[in-house]
Amino acid sequence: MRILTDEETKLAVNMKASVWVSIAKLVDLEMERITSESTTEDIVSATPSFTAALVELVFRQLITVGEDLEMFAKHAKRKVITPEDMYMVTRKNPALKNILTEYIENREEQKKNINTAAVSGDNQRQHYTSSKDTKKTNETNEASVSRNDKRTYYDFEESDSPCDLRNCEREQLVEIWKWFDVGGCVEQITSASIFHKPHSNTMYPMIGRLGLPRLLSQRCAIVRYQSTAQAAVTAEPPLPQQTQTQTTPVEQKYIRSNYNNNNNRRWNNQSRGRSFKALSEYYPDPSKPGAARPRTIPALERTRLVPTNATAYTRNPDHEQHLSNLIDLLNKYLALPFNKKHATSQWASFGEYKQMGGFNKLRITEYEKIITVLKRLDSIDPQLRNDEISSTLKQYQTQNVQHKIAKKEPKLDDFGRAKAVGRRKSSSAKVYVVEGSGDFLVNNKPMEKVFPKLEDRQRLLFPLHVVESENSYNVFAMVRGGGSTGQVDSVKLAIARALCIHNPLFKRRLFEAGCLTRDHRAVERKKPGHLKARKMPTWVKR
Repeated sequence: MRILTDEETKLAVNMKASVWVSIAKLVDLEMERITSESTTEDIVSATPSFTAALVELVFRQLITVGEDLEMFAKHAKRKVITPEDMYMVTRKNPALKNILTEYIENREEQKKNINTAAVSGDNQRQHYTSSKDTKKTNETNEASVSRNDKRTYYDFEESDSPCDLRNCEREQLVEIWKWFDVGGCVEQITSASIFHKPHSNTMYPMIGRLGLPRLLSQRCAIVRYQSTAQAAVTAEPPLPQQTQTQTTPVEQKYIRSNYNNNNNRRWNNQSRGRSFKALSEYYPDPSKPGAARPRTIPALERTRLVPTNATAYTRNPDHEQHLSNLIDLLNKYLALPFNKKHATSQWASFGEYKQMGGFNKLRITEYEKIITVLKRLDSIDPQLRNDEISSTLKQYQTQNVQHKIAKKEPKLDDFGRAKAVGRRKSSSAKVYVVEGSGDFLVNNKPMEKVFPKLEDRQRLLFPLHVVESENSYNVFAMVRGGGSTGQVDSVKLAIARALCIHNPLFKRRLFEAGCLTRDHRAVERKKPGHLKARKMPTWVKR
């Protein structure tokens, strides 16, 4: 295999013949041949089989470069796949590049044959020969090569390709097809066995990507409609005539497809349903009398591809499917009681979830959203969870599960004492509270000697006053550091915490009273160059 030169590359880029236009023309020629050479029974049975076989043939050719074609067409925002697109893709496909190289080498000879066939063609189907002078025809062909192909694949009136595909013979079209034939399957189209080949499921994954059925089915439907109407197999209403002049069936097909973009919508909305209505029906049952051949189903026209995943058209289908399943599960068990303290599971990291959540398509915000839903499910009371919830949550837990160590709830010791610690400023206090008659000792001294101020003693007894238990508990406190204010507040906090150990029902009442909230305020440090923490020396101008 040799590397293409710059001239050959430029020549390949200038080719503007659309692949799908070639397919449509080849279908038309084949349908015309079937209509002229076959009987009525052959037309009915061969037409749908030929359609499916032709589509399967096309996808056999493109299946090896389908992914590259999809990426290239999406990046270039192409409505049709042109030979220049195929050439760009062939850089990654040596076999296809070699075929394209052979086509470029023989292109001049093919062009002469095509021009000869176009000149000698039927006058009703000539579009390039606008003058009697053959020289003017060649100039028109050269001018059409340099124009940009801005047509959609519904417009067949004017061709920007260097050859008129409508005037080509069948053998010449097959030669043109060889430039993108990967598996060498083009020659199968001439065999009679392909008409009776059953439908294959291997072609359907690529149908939705390249937009083939919308063109191919429309072209085949018109031909089949005319064939079956002539054979009087089904009683169908005639298609709406677009012109009053008498035209041949071949011209009627091109007249129906000769619309601009605005008229294409009108064709799709008004006439498409009528032409496809009869195609959605089964063909005659062989078990009934009068049926000539086994029943065949035009699967390509009757069916459409429906993705199995409901989120197939979202930006990240994998992640959206996981999120949808979790939300459905949460809505199913939304009435169960929950508590955030029950959510102690360790979830998969962003990198771990990335393997099943769309790989590079996954975003941090999407990961955070699904973790929020998982935490809400994990907060359901463990006693009320069923196997469905547990098995679902297990899928998203990290591989090396390291459960958080649950905090041990403080309990009474062997002597019935509740131990608690409190801090305020630079003071710290340790308090033992036991059921008793109301004794209060601070550093083994009566409370009155350590805190002579009445205000300080009232603040010490405030937690007991809130729960109305001044004479129900004995308090033994040991406090160090700080001044009287810090020591009083540290002992007060420790007493409130110890009371919650004796009776957890006190917690809400003490919290609302502000006894369980630690005061984090402290003296702000002095800064260099300042007289105090924030005071600055008096500024003097001179």
